[in-house]
Amino acid sequence: MRTALAALAAVGILALSLGPSAAQTRRPAAAPTTIAREVRTVLAKQFNVPAQTIVMDVPLVDSPLNASERDVADVVKALEERFGIDIPADKIMNKDEADTAGVDPMLTPRRLELIVKQTLRARSGR
Repeated sequence: MRTALAALAAVGILALSLGPSAAQTRRPAAAPTTIAREVRTVLAKQFNVPAQTIVMDVPLVDSPLNASERDVADVVKALEERFGIDIPADKIMNKDEADTAGVDPMLTPRRLELIVKQTLRARSGR
């Protein structure tokens, strides 16, 4: 299974020369209550906005963030590094149209939080 960053690189959105992989920079898993806060922190840093202004159920591509695919790639990379995981590409890529490569337009901060939780759970075998 390809990681999200590899999938974005495959469609020309991201170069793969990103340095050490997330697997090489693993950190201890965070408690579930901190994952939403970490997602908010990463998004706030990426978009230079206060963390409390991040609305968890609004798609990243919509206002106020108006995220580009590159922005989402940077957020995914930061989350992978923060949590020491590799996010599968199929979790963030558009699934509606087989011909259309790109980030799922319905990807929200809350969904990113759930993806991180699921990935951490799968890694720990639970």
